[in-house]
Amino acid sequence: MYKISSVPGMYKRKLITADQAAALVKKNFRIHYGTGLGVPQDIDAALGKRAKKLKGVEVLSNITIPRAPFQIYQGSDSVDQVKFSSAHFSGADRKINKDGRCWYIPMLFNELPYYWDINEKGIDIKLQSYLNTYGEIYQLYQSYDENPEMTNQKIEKFLNNSKVEILKDKKTDIFIYKIKYKNQNGQDTEATLNELEELRNKILMSSSNNNEELTKKFTNLMDNIRQLTKTLNSLQKSGYPNVINFTLKVKDSIAYEENDENEENVVVRELREIVDYYNEAKIKFKNSIKKGYETSPFLRLFHGKQLIQLHNIATNKGTDISHLINSVAMNKIKDLKIEYFYNYEQDSIENINKFLGKLFKKNGVNLEEIYSNNKIKEEIGLVPGLYRKIKQGDFSDLINNILNIYLNLTG
Repeated sequence: MYKISSVPGMYKRKLITADQAAALVKKNFRIHYGTGLGVPQDIDAALGKRAKKLKGVEVLSNITIPRAPFQIYQGSDSVDQVKFSSAHFSGADRKINKDGRCWYIPMLFNELPYYWDINEKGIDIKLQSYLNTYGEIYQLYQSYDENPEMTNQKIEKFLNNSKVEILKDKKTDIFIYKIKYKNQNGQDTEATLNELEELRNKILMSSSNNNEELTKKFTNLMDNIRQLTKTLNSLQKSGYPNVINFTLKVKDSIAYEENDENEENVVVRELREIVDYYNEAKIKFKNSIKKGYETSPFLRLFHGKQLIQLHNIATNKGTDISHLINSVAMNKIKDLKIEYFYNYEQDSIENINKFLGKLFKKNGVNLEEIYSNNKIKEEIGLVPGLYRKIKQGDFSDLINNILNIYLNLTG
Protein backbone atom coordinates (compact mmCIF):
# COMPACT_ATOMS: atom_id res chain seq x y z
CA MET A 1 0.00 0.00 0.00
CA TYR A 2 1.37 3.40 -1.00
CA LYS A 3 0.76 6.76 0.64
CA ILE A 4 0.10 9.69 -1.67
CA SER A 5 2.91 11.69 -0.13
CA SER A 6 5.40 9.04 -1.27
CA VAL A 7 4.38 9.09 -4.95
CA PRO A 8 6.52 12.03 -6.15
CA GLY A 9 9.67 10.60 -4.59
CA MET A 10 9.00 7.11 -5.94
CA TYR A 11 8.44 8.52 -9.42
CA LYS A 12 11.68 10.47 -9.36
CA ARG A 13 13.67 7.46 -8.09
CA LYS A 14 12.37 5.24 -10.89
CA LEU A 15 12.72 7.83 -13.66
CA ILE A 16 15.46 7.00 -16.18
CA THR A 17 16.33 8.21 -19.67
CA ALA A 18 15.36 6.42 -22.87
CA ASP A 19 19.01 5.46 -23.46
CA GLN A 20 19.23 3.94 -19.98
CA ALA A 21 16.05 1.95 -20.60
CA ALA A 22 17.34 0.71 -23.96
CA ALA A 23 20.59 -0.38 -22.31
CA LEU A 24 18.61 -2.86 -20.17
CA VAL A 25 17.83 -4.99 -23.23
CA LYS A 26 20.21 -7.96 -23.41
CA LYS A 27 20.80 -11.01 -25.59
CA ASN A 28 17.71 -13.22 -26.19
CA PHE A 29 15.38 -10.80 -24.38
CA ARG A 30 11.66 -10.69 -25.17
CA ILE A 31 10.37 -7.13 -24.86
CA HIS A 32 6.79 -5.90 -25.10
CA TYR A 33 6.11 -2.60 -26.84
CA GLY A 34 2.67 -2.09 -25.30
CA THR A 35 -0.60 -1.16 -27.00
CA GLY A 36 -1.81 1.67 -29.24
CA LEU A 37 -0.50 5.10 -28.25
CA GLY A 38 1.43 3.53 -25.37
CA VAL A 39 4.29 2.52 -27.66
CA PRO A 40 7.53 4.01 -26.26
CA GLN A 41 8.73 6.22 -29.12
CA ASP A 42 11.82 7.56 -27.32
CA ILE A 43 12.94 4.11 -26.16
CA ASP A 44 12.33 2.68 -29.65
CA ALA A 45 14.60 5.39 -31.07
CA ALA A 46 17.25 4.59 -28.45
CA LEU A 47 17.04 0.87 -29.26
CA GLY A 48 17.34 1.71 -32.95
CA LYS A 49 20.74 3.27 -32.27
CA ARG A 50 22.12 0.05 -30.74
CA ALA A 51 20.03 -2.46 -32.76
CA LYS A 52 23.03 -3.85 -34.69
CA LYS A 53 24.62 -4.90 -31.38
CA LEU A 54 21.56 -6.89 -30.29
CA LYS A 55 21.20 -10.64 -30.73
CA GLY A 56 18.18 -12.92 -30.43
CA VAL A 57 15.81 -10.13 -29.28
CA GLU A 58 12.05 -10.53 -29.89
CA VAL A 59 9.70 -7.54 -29.90
CA LEU A 60 6.01 -8.24 -29.12
CA SER A 61 3.19 -5.77 -29.73
CA ASN A 62 -0.61 -5.69 -29.61
CA ILE A 63 -2.25 -2.85 -31.54
CA THR A 64 0.44 -0.40 -32.56
CA ILE A 65 -0.22 2.37 -35.07
CA PRO A 66 3.16 3.70 -36.22
CA ARG A 67 3.42 5.50 -39.54
CA ALA A 68 6.62 3.61 -40.26
CA PRO A 69 8.22 0.39 -38.97
CA PHE A 70 9.82 0.59 -35.53
CA GLN A 71 13.24 2.22 -35.42
CA ILE A 72 14.66 -0.89 -33.77
CA TYR A 73 13.76 -2.64 -37.04
CA GLN A 74 15.19 0.10 -39.21
CA GLY A 75 18.44 0.05 -37.24
CA SER A 76 18.91 -3.73 -37.45
CA ASP A 77 19.88 -5.94 -40.37
CA SER A 78 18.58 -9.44 -39.74
CA VAL A 79 16.19 -11.70 -37.87
CA ASP A 80 19.17 -12.95 -35.88
CA GLN A 81 19.43 -9.51 -34.30
CA VAL A 82 15.75 -8.62 -33.80
CA LYS A 83 12.52 -10.37 -34.79
CA PHE A 84 8.92 -9.21 -34.29
CA SER A 85 5.56 -10.73 -33.33
CA SER A 86 2.35 -8.74 -33.72
CA ALA A 87 -1.23 -9.48 -32.65
CA HIS A 88 -2.62 -6.83 -34.99
CA PHE A 89 -0.51 -6.70 -38.16
CA SER A 90 -0.66 -3.04 -39.11
CA GLY A 91 0.72 -1.71 -42.38
CA ALA A 92 4.10 -1.22 -40.74
CA ASP A 93 4.01 -4.81 -39.40
CA ARG A 94 3.29 -6.11 -42.91
CA LYS A 95 6.31 -4.31 -44.27
CA ILE A 96 8.48 -6.06 -41.68
CA ASN A 97 6.72 -9.35 -42.52
CA LYS A 98 7.66 -9.02 -46.19
CA ASP A 99 11.24 -8.79 -45.00
CA GLY A 100 10.75 -12.17 -43.30
CA ARG A 101 11.11 -10.77 -39.78
CA CYS A 102 7.57 -10.34 -38.39
CA TRP A 103 5.09 -13.07 -37.44
CA TYR A 104 1.38 -12.82 -36.77
CA ILE A 105 -0.06 -13.83 -33.37
CA PRO A 106 -3.57 -15.23 -34.06
CA MET A 107 -5.85 -14.01 -31.28
CA LEU A 108 -9.00 -12.07 -30.47
CA PHE A 109 -8.40 -8.93 -28.45
CA ASN A 110 -10.57 -10.17 -25.56
CA GLU A 111 -8.24 -13.17 -25.31
CA LEU A 112 -5.29 -10.96 -24.38
CA PRO A 113 -5.53 -11.51 -20.57
CA TYR A 114 -5.53 -15.27 -21.19
CA TYR A 115 -2.38 -15.07 -23.34
CA TRP A 116 -0.62 -13.16 -20.55
CA ASP A 117 -1.79 -15.88 -18.16
CA ILE A 118 -0.37 -18.81 -20.17
CA ASN A 119 2.79 -16.99 -21.23
CA GLU A 120 5.27 -19.48 -19.78
CA LYS A 121 8.22 -18.10 -21.68
CA GLY A 122 7.82 -14.77 -19.93
CA ILE A 123 8.49 -11.16 -20.85
CA ASP A 124 11.86 -9.72 -19.89
CA ILE A 125 10.92 -6.05 -20.22
CA LYS A 126 7.56 -4.30 -20.71
CA LEU A 127 8.03 -0.90 -22.33
CA GLN A 128 5.37 1.81 -22.20
CA SER A 129 5.14 5.57 -22.58
CA TYR A 130 4.81 7.27 -19.19
CA LEU A 131 3.85 10.76 -18.08
CA ASN A 132 6.63 13.34 -18.13
CA THR A 133 5.59 14.75 -14.75
CA TYR A 134 4.08 13.25 -11.64
CA GLY A 135 1.26 15.81 -11.44
CA GLU A 136 -1.28 13.61 -13.20
CA ILE A 137 -0.30 10.63 -11.03
CA TYR A 138 -0.72 12.71 -7.88
CA GLN A 139 -4.14 13.85 -9.05
CA LEU A 140 -5.23 10.24 -9.62
CA TYR A 141 -4.13 9.16 -6.15
CA GLN A 142 -5.83 12.18 -4.61
CA SER A 143 -9.15 11.24 -6.20
CA TYR A 144 -8.87 7.82 -4.52
CA ASP A 145 -8.24 9.40 -1.14
CA GLU A 146 -11.62 11.12 -0.78
CA ASN A 147 -14.22 10.09 1.82
CA PRO A 148 -12.63 6.91 3.25
CA GLU A 149 -15.50 6.52 5.76
CA MET A 150 -18.03 6.09 2.95
CA THR A 151 -15.74 3.52 1.33
CA ASN A 152 -15.45 1.58 4.59
CA GLN A 153 -19.21 1.55 5.14
CA LYS A 154 -19.78 0.12 1.68
CA ILE A 155 -17.14 -2.55 2.20
CA GLU A 156 -18.69 -3.55 5.55
CA LYS A 157 -21.97 -4.15 3.72
CA PHE A 158 -20.18 -6.54 1.36
CA LEU A 159 -18.37 -8.41 4.10
CA ASN A 160 -21.27 -8.79 6.55
CA ASN A 161 -24.02 -10.03 4.24
CA SER A 162 -23.81 -10.28 0.46
CA LYS A 163 -23.99 -12.73 -2.40
CA VAL A 164 -21.28 -13.22 -5.05
CA GLU A 165 -22.16 -14.58 -8.49
CA ILE A 166 -19.39 -15.92 -10.73
CA LEU A 167 -20.97 -16.78 -14.04
CA LYS A 168 -20.36 -16.95 -17.74
CA ASP A 169 -21.42 -13.85 -19.66
CA LYS A 170 -23.69 -14.87 -22.54
CA LYS A 171 -22.36 -12.20 -24.90
CA THR A 172 -18.60 -12.62 -24.37
CA ASP A 173 -18.59 -16.28 -23.22
CA ILE A 174 -16.14 -15.43 -20.45
CA PHE A 175 -16.60 -15.66 -16.68
CA ILE A 176 -17.35 -12.44 -14.81
CA TYR A 177 -18.33 -11.70 -11.21
CA LYS A 178 -20.75 -9.40 -9.46
CA ILE A 179 -21.83 -8.83 -5.85
CA LYS A 180 -25.37 -8.31 -4.59
CA TYR A 181 -25.82 -6.57 -1.23
CA LYS A 182 -28.14 -4.26 0.68
CA ASN A 183 -27.22 -0.58 0.55
CA GLN A 184 -27.54 2.03 3.33
CA ASN A 185 -31.30 2.22 2.77
CA GLY A 186 -31.76 -1.54 2.97
CA GLN A 187 -32.42 -1.85 -0.77
CA ASP A 188 -31.05 -4.74 -2.82
CA THR A 189 -28.15 -3.42 -4.89
CA GLU A 190 -25.79 -4.99 -7.43
CA ALA A 191 -22.17 -3.88 -7.72
CA THR A 192 -20.68 -4.19 -11.19
CA LEU A 193 -17.21 -5.47 -11.97
CA ASN A 194 -15.88 -1.95 -12.59
CA GLU A 195 -17.33 -0.66 -9.30
CA LEU A 196 -15.71 -3.47 -7.34
CA GLU A 197 -12.32 -2.91 -8.98
CA GLU A 198 -12.62 0.81 -8.28
CA LEU A 199 -13.50 0.15 -4.64
CA ARG A 200 -10.54 -2.19 -4.24
CA ASN A 201 -8.19 0.42 -5.69
CA LYS A 202 -9.58 3.14 -3.43
CA ILE A 203 -9.07 1.20 -0.23
CA LEU A 204 -5.55 0.16 -1.23
CA MET A 205 -4.42 3.62 -2.32
CA SER A 206 -6.06 5.75 0.35
CA SER A 207 -3.54 7.29 2.75
CA SER A 208 -6.24 8.27 5.28
CA ASN A 209 -7.80 4.82 5.68
CA ASN A 210 -6.61 3.44 9.02
CA ASN A 211 -8.81 0.34 9.21
CA GLU A 212 -6.14 -2.18 8.20
CA GLU A 213 -8.16 -5.24 9.29
CA LEU A 214 -11.12 -4.24 7.12
CA THR A 215 -8.80 -3.54 4.20
CA LYS A 216 -7.13 -6.93 4.54
CA LYS A 217 -10.43 -8.83 4.69
CA PHE A 218 -11.89 -7.06 1.66
CA THR A 219 -8.77 -7.31 -0.51
CA ASN A 220 -8.40 -11.01 0.37
CA LEU A 221 -12.00 -11.61 -0.64
CA MET A 222 -11.62 -9.68 -3.90
CA ASP A 223 -8.30 -11.31 -4.74
CA ASN A 224 -9.78 -14.79 -4.27
CA ILE A 225 -12.81 -13.92 -6.41
CA ARG A 226 -10.56 -12.55 -9.14
CA GLN A 227 -8.28 -15.60 -8.95
CA LEU A 228 -11.21 -18.02 -9.27
CA THR A 229 -12.66 -16.08 -12.20
CA LYS A 230 -9.29 -15.99 -13.93
CA THR A 231 -8.74 -19.73 -13.41
CA LEU A 232 -12.22 -20.63 -14.69
CA ASN A 233 -11.62 -18.60 -17.86
CA SER A 234 -8.21 -20.20 -18.35
CA LEU A 235 -9.68 -23.70 -17.92
CA GLN A 236 -12.49 -22.97 -20.35
CA LYS A 237 -10.04 -21.67 -22.96
CA SER A 238 -7.97 -24.82 -22.55
CA GLY A 239 -10.97 -27.09 -23.15
CA TYR A 240 -11.70 -28.20 -19.58
CA PRO A 241 -15.29 -29.50 -19.67
CA ASN A 242 -16.29 -29.20 -16.01
CA VAL A 243 -16.40 -25.42 -15.56
CA ILE A 244 -19.57 -24.21 -13.82
CA ASN A 245 -21.17 -21.04 -12.48
CA PHE A 246 -20.88 -20.28 -8.77
CA THR A 247 -23.03 -18.51 -6.22
CA LEU A 248 -21.25 -17.67 -2.98
CA LYS A 249 -22.61 -16.31 0.27
CA VAL A 250 -20.50 -13.83 2.21
CA LYS A 251 -21.13 -13.71 5.94
CA ASP A 252 -18.82 -12.21 8.56
CA SER A 253 -16.06 -11.75 5.93
CA ILE A 254 -16.13 -15.46 4.90
CA ALA A 255 -17.30 -16.52 1.43
CA TYR A 256 -18.63 -20.03 0.99
CA GLU A 257 -20.50 -22.02 -1.64
CA GLU A 258 -24.26 -21.59 -1.60
CA ASN A 259 -26.19 -24.89 -1.55
CA ASP A 260 -29.78 -25.94 -1.25
CA GLU A 261 -30.59 -25.77 2.47
CA ASN A 262 -32.92 -28.75 2.12
CA GLU A 263 -30.14 -31.06 0.90
CA GLU A 264 -28.54 -33.32 3.48
CA ASN A 265 -24.87 -34.31 3.87
CA VAL A 266 -23.71 -31.53 1.54
CA VAL A 267 -20.12 -30.42 2.03
CA VAL A 268 -19.97 -26.62 1.99
CA ARG A 269 -16.69 -25.32 0.60
CA GLU A 270 -15.19 -21.96 1.43
CA LEU A 271 -14.02 -19.75 -1.42
CA ARG A 272 -10.33 -20.46 -0.79
CA GLU A 273 -11.00 -24.21 -1.05
CA ILE A 274 -12.76 -23.70 -4.38
CA VAL A 275 -9.86 -21.60 -5.67
CA ASP A 276 -7.34 -24.28 -4.64
CA TYR A 277 -9.46 -27.03 -6.23
CA TYR A 278 -9.59 -25.35 -9.63
CA ASN A 279 -5.92 -24.33 -9.52
CA GLU A 280 -5.07 -27.99 -9.01
CA ALA A 281 -7.53 -28.99 -11.74
CA LYS A 282 -5.80 -26.55 -14.10
CA ILE A 283 -2.41 -28.17 -13.49
CA LYS A 284 -3.79 -31.70 -13.90
CA PHE A 285 -5.68 -30.83 -17.07
CA LYS A 286 -2.67 -29.14 -18.60
CA ASN A 287 -0.57 -32.25 -17.95
CA SER A 288 -3.36 -34.42 -19.36
CA ILE A 289 -3.47 -32.36 -22.56
CA LYS A 290 0.30 -32.53 -22.93
CA LYS A 291 0.31 -36.29 -22.47
CA GLY A 292 -2.64 -36.62 -24.85
CA TYR A 293 -0.93 -34.63 -27.59
CA GLU A 294 2.27 -36.62 -27.19
CA THR A 295 0.58 -40.02 -27.39
CA SER A 296 -2.73 -39.51 -29.23
CA PRO A 297 -2.56 -38.63 -32.93
CA PHE A 298 -6.31 -38.04 -33.23
CA LEU A 299 -6.28 -35.51 -30.43
CA ARG A 300 -3.62 -33.39 -32.15
CA LEU A 301 -6.20 -32.32 -34.71
CA PHE A 302 -8.12 -30.27 -32.12
CA HIS A 303 -7.42 -27.70 -29.42
CA GLY A 304 -8.92 -25.35 -26.84
CA LYS A 305 -12.71 -25.06 -26.61
CA GLN A 306 -13.04 -27.64 -29.37
CA LEU A 307 -12.20 -30.22 -26.70
CA ILE A 308 -15.33 -29.20 -24.75
CA GLN A 309 -17.47 -29.81 -27.85
CA LEU A 310 -15.86 -33.21 -28.32
CA HIS A 311 -16.40 -34.07 -24.65
CA ASN A 312 -20.07 -33.17 -24.94
CA ILE A 313 -20.49 -35.37 -28.02
CA ALA A 314 -18.73 -38.27 -26.29
CA THR A 315 -21.15 -37.96 -23.33
CA ASN A 316 -24.19 -37.60 -25.64
CA LYS A 317 -24.80 -34.03 -24.46
CA GLY A 318 -23.59 -32.00 -27.41
CA THR A 319 -25.07 -30.66 -30.62
CA ASP A 320 -24.02 -31.52 -34.15
CA ILE A 321 -20.30 -30.71 -34.61
CA SER A 322 -19.78 -32.54 -37.87
CA HIS A 323 -18.53 -29.28 -39.41
CA LEU A 324 -15.75 -29.12 -36.80
CA ILE A 325 -14.61 -32.72 -37.24
CA ASN A 326 -14.91 -32.62 -41.04
CA SER A 327 -12.77 -29.48 -41.14
CA VAL A 328 -9.81 -31.73 -40.32
CA ALA A 329 -11.14 -35.04 -41.65
CA MET A 330 -11.51 -33.93 -45.28
CA ASN A 331 -15.33 -34.21 -45.10
CA LYS A 332 -15.17 -37.97 -44.68
CA ILE A 333 -17.24 -38.10 -41.48
CA LYS A 334 -20.72 -39.03 -42.65
CA ASP A 335 -22.11 -40.36 -39.38
CA LEU A 336 -21.30 -39.00 -35.91
CA LYS A 337 -23.36 -41.67 -34.16
CA ILE A 338 -21.16 -44.41 -32.79
CA GLU A 339 -21.50 -46.77 -29.86
CA TYR A 340 -19.29 -45.29 -27.19
CA PHE A 341 -19.65 -45.65 -23.42
CA TYR A 342 -17.98 -42.83 -21.51
CA ASN A 343 -15.57 -44.12 -18.88
CA TYR A 344 -15.90 -41.78 -15.91
CA GLU A 345 -12.90 -43.39 -14.20
CA GLN A 346 -10.71 -41.85 -16.92
CA ASP A 347 -10.25 -38.15 -17.64
CA SER A 348 -11.96 -36.33 -20.50
CA ILE A 349 -8.86 -36.30 -22.72
CA GLU A 350 -8.54 -40.10 -22.65
CA ASN A 351 -12.25 -40.47 -23.43
CA ILE A 352 -12.13 -37.95 -26.27
CA ASN A 353 -9.20 -39.73 -27.89
CA LYS A 354 -10.93 -43.13 -27.72
CA PHE A 355 -14.13 -41.61 -29.07
CA LEU A 356 -12.26 -40.04 -32.00
CA GLY A 357 -10.45 -43.30 -32.69
CA LYS A 358 -13.72 -45.18 -33.03
CA LEU A 359 -15.32 -42.38 -35.05
CA PHE A 360 -12.45 -42.11 -37.53
CA LYS A 361 -12.21 -45.89 -37.91
CA LYS A 362 -15.94 -46.23 -38.60
CA ASN A 363 -15.78 -43.54 -41.30
CA GLY A 364 -12.52 -44.76 -42.85
CA VAL A 365 -10.45 -41.68 -42.03
CA ASN A 366 -6.70 -42.18 -42.52
CA LEU A 367 -4.36 -39.91 -40.54
CA GLU A 368 -1.45 -40.18 -42.98
CA GLU A 369 -3.76 -39.01 -45.75
CA ILE A 370 -4.79 -36.02 -43.64
CA TYR A 371 -1.16 -35.13 -42.96
CA SER A 372 -0.21 -35.58 -46.60
CA ASN A 373 -3.01 -33.37 -47.90
CA ASN A 374 -2.23 -30.62 -45.39
CA LYS A 375 1.55 -30.69 -45.54
CA ILE A 376 3.20 -27.42 -46.49
CA LYS A 377 4.97 -27.85 -49.80
CA GLU A 378 8.32 -26.21 -50.37
CA GLU A 379 7.28 -24.75 -53.70
CA ILE A 380 4.49 -22.72 -52.07
CA GLY A 381 7.07 -20.25 -50.78
CA LEU A 382 5.43 -19.93 -47.38
CA VAL A 383 5.83 -16.51 -45.75
CA PRO A 384 6.14 -16.16 -41.95
CA GLY A 385 2.86 -16.77 -40.14
CA LEU A 386 1.11 -19.35 -37.98
CA TYR A 387 3.04 -22.20 -39.60
CA ARG A 388 6.45 -20.65 -39.19
CA LYS A 389 7.72 -23.60 -37.08
CA ILE A 390 6.96 -26.23 -39.72
CA LYS A 391 10.03 -27.53 -41.54
CA GLN A 392 10.40 -29.82 -44.50
CA GLY A 393 10.79 -33.48 -43.66
CA ASP A 394 8.89 -36.66 -43.05
CA PHE A 395 5.60 -37.10 -41.19
CA SER A 396 7.30 -37.20 -37.79
CA ASP A 397 8.69 -33.68 -38.29
CA LEU A 398 5.24 -32.42 -39.23
CA ILE A 399 3.61 -34.13 -36.26
CA ASN A 400 6.11 -32.68 -33.79
CA ASN A 401 5.62 -29.17 -35.12
CA ILE A 402 1.83 -29.43 -35.13
CA LEU A 403 2.13 -30.63 -31.54
CA ASN A 404 4.12 -27.51 -30.60
CA ILE A 405 1.59 -25.22 -32.24
CA TYR A 406 -1.41 -26.80 -30.54
CA LEU A 407 0.31 -26.84 -27.15
CA ASN A 408 0.85 -23.09 -27.55
CA LEU A 409 -2.75 -22.52 -28.56
CA THR A 410 -4.21 -24.66 -25.78
CA GLY A 411 -1.89 -23.81 -22.90
